[in-house]
Parts: sequence; C-alpha cells; structure tokens
Amino acid sequence: MINKLSFIAAVLILFSSSCFQAQDSRNAGDLQREAITKVEFLTGNWMGSEWLITPDGMKRTVESTDIAETKLNGTVILFQGGVKAKFSESGDPVVVYEGLGMLSYNDKTQKYRLQHYGTDGSYADYQCTLNGKTLLCEQADNSGTINRVTISVDENGQWVEKGERSLEGNQWLQYFETTMSKVAGEKID
Repeated sequence: MINKLSFIAAVLILFSSSCFQAQDSRNAGDLQREAITKVEFLTGNWMGSEWLITPDGMKRTVESTDIAETKLNGTVILFQGGVKAKFSESGDPVVVYEGLGMLSYNDKTQKYRLQHYGTDGSYADYQCTLNGKTLLCEQADNSGTINRVTISVDENGQWVEKGERSLEGNQWLQYFETTMSKVAGEKID
C-alpha cells in the first residue's frame, strides 16, 4: 500500500512539474523581446529642440536629435542622441553633447533598465517602469540626489522627455525638456 501511494505521489509530482514548465516555456530572450516591443514607439529618427539649465544657472535652447533602434534581435533599444548649440546668430550649430543609451528589460525584476553614457564622461544607470506610452526612469547618484527622466510620445506623436532632480523625492526641480518629432525615412546626424 505504501509503495502504491509513493508511486502515485511521484507521478503527481512529475505531472505537475511538467505542466508548470509547459505553462511558460518562453526563455529570457523571448520575455525581453516581448517587453521591448512595448516600448518600440520610441524607435525611429527624432529631431527637435530642448531647453536646459546650464551649470551656471542659465536657461538655454538647443537643437536635439535622437536615433533609437532595436538591437540584439529585439532585446534592447539603442539610443544615440546629440545636442547642437549656436554660439552666435550667424554661426552654424555646433555639437556640444552626445549621448549613448541602452534600454533593456530584466525579466526577473520585471523592470526596464536604461544605461546612459555622455561625451562629458557622465554615466547614469536608471531603473524604469512603463505606464502606457510613458517610460519613467529613476536613479540616485552618490550624493543622494534622485534623478528622474520621463520619456513619452504625446497625442501628436511627439517625443517629450523631461529631466528632474530631487534631494528628498517629493519636490522636483526640472532641468531640461526635449520635444522632438519623428523624421521619416532619413538618417540624421
């Protein structure tokens, strides 16, 4: 009788284990691709303007571009952004900043991760959540300042990105805002 019960228990364990595996047979790559598909509205060639607060406290308007493409078989989005500024009315805009970002998805934490590198030597590693067509990314730097970047595509199809900082997480100071439109079919520099 005990052997018969042991046999039945073993069969039930094997059956339930195989059913559990069959329910989610997707691998990490499949889960990452599925998550990145949800933010593909950010891909494309974008061009527009940005206002920002300079280190000396001045508000300045600059030209902004971004090229966003899926890479690694759809498991990440690579962002290549640039900022150009005019230093005189008659002069051409000059590149003053370039950034490279990579958006990925961690299927274990169920969060997006945005890593950003800048030509000024800056690096940021944001944890992000997606709500509809808005990606909210936050990270705390070594001084305890929380940096928040919100990226969305509005009802007019424009990329709107806002950068804010806070010391305690409840009063936010906005330090930049970018508004760009998608540029169809052409490469931008």
